[in-house]
Amino acid sequence: MQKLLAIVYLALLTSALYGQPVTGSVMGKIVDSNGNPVVGVSLQIRLLSEPHAVGSWFSQPDGSYRLSPLKGGRYILTASHSGFSSRSDTFQLAENTQLQREPMVLREIYTHLKQVQVVAGKKAIEVHNGKLILNAEQTPSASGISVMELLQRAPGVSLDQQENLLLKGSATVNVMIDGRKTYLSGQQLSNLLKGMSSETINRIEIVTTPGAQYDASGNTGIINIITRKSNKLGYAANVSAGIGASHFLLTSENWDGNIKTQKINIFGNFGYNYQPYFANETNHQVTSYNGQPAIFSRAFTDVHQSRFYSYKLGVDLSLDKRQDLGLVYTGSFDDWVKNAAGPTIVGDQQGAIIAVRQNKDLAKEPYKNAAYNLNYTFNIDSLGTQLTADADYLSYRNKSDGFLGNATYDASGTPLQPYQQLNIHQPSFVDIYSIKTDLAFPIGGWKTKMGLKYSSVTINNDFRYDSVRGGIAYFDSSLSDHFIYKEQIAAGYLSASRQWKKMSLEAGLRVEHTYSDGNSINTGQEEKATYANLFPSLSLEHPLNKMHKLGLSMSRRINRPGYGNLNPVRYFSDKYSYYQGNPHLVPEIGWIGALSYTLMEKYIATFTYTRLSNYIAQSMHVDAASGALVTSNTNYPHKHRYEVLLVTPVELKPGWTINAMTNVSYSEYPLILLRDSHTVKRWVADLTVNPTFRLFRQSLLDIRARYSSPDAAGIYISRSSFSVDAGYKMSFREGKLEVRLNCTDVFHTLRWTGVSASSSIQSSYSDKPDSRRLRLTAIYHLGGKLTGGKARQLEERSRL
Repeated sequence: MQKLLAIVYLALLTSALYGQPVTGSVMGKIVDSNGNPVVGVSLQIRLLSEPHAVGSWFSQPDGSYRLSPLKGGRYILTASHSGFSSRSDTFQLAENTQLQREPMVLREIYTHLKQVQVVAGKKAIEVHNGKLILNAEQTPSASGISVMELLQRAPGVSLDQQENLLLKGSATVNVMIDGRKTYLSGQQLSNLLKGMSSETINRIEIVTTPGAQYDASGNTGIINIITRKSNKLGYAANVSAGIGASHFLLTSENWDGNIKTQKINIFGNFGYNYQPYFANETNHQVTSYNGQPAIFSRAFTDVHQSRFYSYKLGVDLSLDKRQDLGLVYTGSFDDWVKNAAGPTIVGDQQGAIIAVRQNKDLAKEPYKNAAYNLNYTFNIDSLGTQLTADADYLSYRNKSDGFLGNATYDASGTPLQPYQQLNIHQPSFVDIYSIKTDLAFPIGGWKTKMGLKYSSVTINNDFRYDSVRGGIAYFDSSLSDHFIYKEQIAAGYLSASRQWKKMSLEAGLRVEHTYSDGNSINTGQEEKATYANLFPSLSLEHPLNKMHKLGLSMSRRINRPGYGNLNPVRYFSDKYSYYQGNPHLVPEIGWIGALSYTLMEKYIATFTYTRLSNYIAQSMHVDAASGALVTSNTNYPHKHRYEVLLVTPVELKPGWTINAMTNVSYSEYPLILLRDSHTVKRWVADLTVNPTFRLFRQSLLDIRARYSSPDAAGIYISRSSFSVDAGYKMSFREGKLEVRLNCTDVFHTLRWTGVSASSSIQSSYSDKPDSRRLRLTAIYHLGGKLTGGKARQLEERSRL
């Protein structure tokens, strides 16, 4: 009887065990060799012990997949897609567990049709997981130019009259290179991007609503510049040389290379870029001269000469199958010189000349930076648990010298005042330390991330003015200032994401605590601040079917004032016009929400709403004592911006496409000045048409026309602009050699023009740069594709 009961008990137990539902699953992502998601990949999975497949699936629009339900065992997964080589991987799945696999990389197949090389799966503009992606390698008109010029081809990106980079009409943009902050802003960021060659760039990502894992800075989002890289073993090198012509001769040389084995990857690059800049600049202002109303008209010839050297050396070590260690050194040297000269004509309201002031502005600014990064990665288990850590040190050294000189005459040329000169010496030393760690781990079908970061910034800027009288320089304490700024930021975040069959969700919360101390030693003015902020974020993506996809995202962001904008020292254009820092600036806080719709993975529509509190932008006033026009950054109470972006590619025939981008926005913010208070309201249209033609002998012709209607930012309303670029690329020796001819601003129509939005201050400007530039570039590829090391990110760099 006992044996019978035992047999019945075993039978019931076996039935119960086998009757339990199978809940095992496998999750992962399919990407191409550049890290881009691959959509619609056919996935088949089978047990190694069985001849037939368990089932078939397809990858989602973001490249992800989830294979379930599966029982425990050893499986083989096969991925295949048109235009890519098939790949098969084996893995072990424990009973009733969820396995998170590393991204599966599919390699593109290069096929020849009538001697034209075609790469599958690439579009000029794409949207994935809330990122708007510009694939630079697919745009011949982006060849042989600087990264600054390349960025202006991205939707929503433009420049202001000071060559500050703008995203959605705002300079509060967080610029990264391979996920690492550039740590620069304003003129220094402009010089860096103009010194970099577009030949090293793979794509540009614009993230409007970044998640909690990103630093909270940047109220219009993030621009991430991705350089060329791959994971292939062996060696690779790109050698390029270019020559161009504009007002000056242009030259550029770049070398990128790496050697990669199973255990080590050594990579580096060196570049030299000579990109002189010439512009005729005019501006007008109505103010006072010797206590009487007067009109100041300036006409300057501005020449910048930049000899930019960039260099990078790094190594990634595979310590074992689960641990990696990396060390990267990145540096640059910019031998930058400015030479500007021209008259300021002072006239009365009837147009008669009161005085003519001849101006000379000379500056030499050798700028060096060095960045060291030590990074560590530990893949703790096969479920996706991963620990990463980064330690960074950055050093910036700038020793700028120059002078401002002027002589004043009457209308007949008779001297009214003796020659005046201000010598300028402004050494600036910046040290940035940062350490961060991140942990990713799965919990019940959720992919969870958490991290901590601490950064410390010290800036020492001893700005000295010497007044030259009788050939002797005297220290001018009223204009000089020794400014020391210190800042510490401690941050932590938690985020979680999950992928369902047709929907993906990511939510996160970040907290940042900031301490800052700006000390103006000469004036005895010290500004300290301590504050903490919470930054929630949410992202939702839902493919309705194979044709339609919806996305919704939102995040809270912050824009801390640029370090240089807090320094109260004066930067003179001439005696009657200067910029002055504002130590009373407070951070700008923003909420950003975005709704996107994608049709057939190529037609894109996005709607974005941004609300900013303490909006930071330029303002101006007239100094009562000197009559000088003073420009500075200030906090406006708020700003609202609504924006719609449409991307509509049209294929005329195979290889002939027209990509049209339409960006329409509406902005409003209060303008509050001493004698003027009103709300600035502005509709803006930005239209780009980009036809591309694949021609004979592996050649490609690319044309880009862009029109921007008047826009408003702070005190100024810019006027409309129009430009046309063209590029032609031809490949030889199966793509190893590329020759590219590029012309920017073909008809030389580009102008930077604007007028003040206030009736109480009448000011306008018009700058005509040497934007029509013809370049010829040759690129030779050796070995495979480049591997440039891992992407890292830092925030403090963008505010220098």
